[in-house]
Amino acid sequence: MEIKTLKANGKEIRVPQDIPPCMVELMGKLEDGLLITRADRFILISYLNFHGVEKEEIKNLFSSTPGFKKGVLKYQINHLTGEIDGWEYLPPQCYILKDAGVCPIDCQCEGITNPVEWPNDVI
Repeated sequence: MEIKTLKANGKEIRVPQDIPPCMVELMGKLEDGLLITRADRFILISYLNFHGVEKEEIKNLFSSTPGFKKGVLKYQINHLTGEIDGWEYLPPQCYILKDAGVCPIDCQCEGITNPVEWPNDVI
């Protein structure tokens, strides 16, 4: 997977080049400095971890968000990336993201059940 550099909260991180619409939506919230919910963080951290983004880069992505708490974020990153219990979490399945209003498109991506399955030529 190709990597690009994204600037959010005045910091640069490396993210997958081609990301699904739901992740674009959440990354846009970060870039705009909007409030990120706990569920949003779960989704983004698990997605970015799956694609090999370093924990420090993930931390930097969230460090300037409204309501940022260093200890809480560190725990969430360590928990979701498997450092605490050895279990690496995936983002929720697409139908859950759609029900939660995270997915910005009207139809489900053809053949995709989880954002980590997103290819370059889906929609």
